[in-house]
Amino acid sequence: MEQDERQLVVAALNKHKVHAISVENPAYPGTPDIAYIGGWIELKYSRSWPARKNTPLRLPHYTPQQRVWAIEHWICGGAVWLVVQIGGTEWLVFDGETGGRHVGRDGFHRQALYNIAAFFGYSAKDVAGYVTGKNNAHFDRLS
Repeated sequence: MEQDERQLVVAALNKHKVHAISVENPAYPGTPDIAYIGGWIELKYSRSWPARKNTPLRLPHYTPQQRVWAIEHWICGGAVWLVVQIGGTEWLVFDGETGGRHVGRDGFHRQALYNIAAFFGYSAKDVAGYVTGKNNAHFDRLS
């Protein structure tokens, strides 16, 4: 499913003329999935929110190397985003440091993730508009 998500996000970014490309980099573990003029994006997908309200959202494929890459890049001043698509209908965007430190960890259930997200949208188009600063669409930030 992440491959489908990646194609959607790359296409949406390229509508903003930011030369987005998919990245596969076995030489440097943790490198995000997408590079574009202005930053990087790590993509994660979950089929649904946990059934219980206070159960944290688990992202078992968000590796320690990916977390470290995102945190270090963000702290050094680079733009890197963690984008989590839930069930094909919700898209949450986190800055690299927040995503690396908190998303997928204990204590960060649905409402907590809404509270720390930089952006919440409904499509790859919404996400692309937010990360490029060219968002004309209406979006919600839930809290």
